[in-house]
Amino acid sequence: MKRNIQQIFLSIFLLSFAFAAQARVILPKGGEQVSVGSSVQLEWSSRGEIVDITLVPVGKGNGRVSIVKGMANTGHYLWQVPELEAGKYTLEITWSVRESRAVMLKFSKSRTGKEKGSEKVAKKKATKKARKKKRKIKFSHTDKSRPFTVLAWDKKKHLGDFHEHDRSIFSHPLEAAVHEKGKATSSMTLTWDDYRYFLGDEVSIALRLYKSHKNVKSVLKQPNSGTFDWKFSDRQIQKCQKRGCYFVIQNSQKKSQLISSHIFRSGEPANGAVFTVAAPEEDVPAGEELNISWTGGTTGHLVRVDLFKGDTFYQTIIERTPTQEAGNSRAWKAPYRVANGEQKDYTIVITSLEDGSSGTSPEFGITLPKGDINVASPGDLVKKTAKSR
Repeated sequence: MKRNIQQIFLSIFLLSFAFAAQARVILPKGGEQVSVGSSVQLEWSSRGEIVDITLVPVGKGNGRVSIVKGMANTGHYLWQVPELEAGKYTLEITWSVRESRAVMLKFSKSRTGKEKGSEKVAKKKATKKARKKKRKIKFSHTDKSRPFTVLAWDKKKHLGDFHEHDRSIFSHPLEAAVHEKGKATSSMTLTWDDYRYFLGDEVSIALRLYKSHKNVKSVLKQPNSGTFDWKFSDRQIQKCQKRGCYFVIQNSQKKSQLISSHIFRSGEPANGAVFTVAAPEEDVPAGEELNISWTGGTTGHLVRVDLFKGDTFYQTIIERTPTQEAGNSRAWKAPYRVANGEQKDYTIVITSLEDGSSGTSPEFGITLPKGDINVASPGDLVKKTAKSR
């Protein structure tokens, strides 16, 4: 028994050491400057199953900000830089192993011969209790990035109040998108929204390899038109097929103001839709809860849930959620800002983050409550009281 316990503790120590040696933050690499309003790919390398990401101000005792907690360890996360006090920060990425992978104690059988029934029952209960307790043990490790700088964005120069949904953002490629392998002469159309002119008149566009802070190729000083056709070379296709890639668009005058796309790959696209997505039976009034349901996919795989308007991406509803093959249901309250008139061309799209396969619901409408609210533009929500009317 003593020997078994010693082996278990030795296994725990070696496993913890091995995981710690594997974990490291790739991006931010340190020294970068990013502005509030930017979107930045965070990248790390570790073998843990779940991760917590925390933003920590340098030289201050408090002010820690939780970015994400209990997320499945995909090795990357697209961080939307929120309103923060300007200054230097580091990232803490804590990974942990789930309870099911904890080392189990081995219990040796008695060698003293037959035991009485009551003793067997007592031992069985004790064994079950000990194993249950042992399952709660987790391995965890925290890795820190090098310091980087967050800069404030002077929104006073822009008309209207800043709204989170008005921030500049990529609408294509989305996470797990697939650029068809072999079509090097074909292009991928990049699209992004920049309501507040965060990226300026001219932008620089770079293709970046996943888990590498180096650019594969950059295109400088392009008009900020919200769209760009990127032509892939054979070399770029090969690189993006093996590890995945993403795009970074920077303000040509202020490099700290940038947005990043989700990670995509080149390869063979999935054959057909593997998800069947239901649509609400009636139009959904803004502000009321909508039940999103779908079937298909592989149990345990992560999917993303998006709202599309026509053929255009509108917003992500759920970034990552595990799916079950038999049936899935998620509640979502349709915000007032998406209700722009009596349009009935909204769809829900479920996309697998494993292979890019997807499914689309039938079209439905999101209606505006009469007389109370007027949506002037995306992000601008104007409530009218009885007095103001």
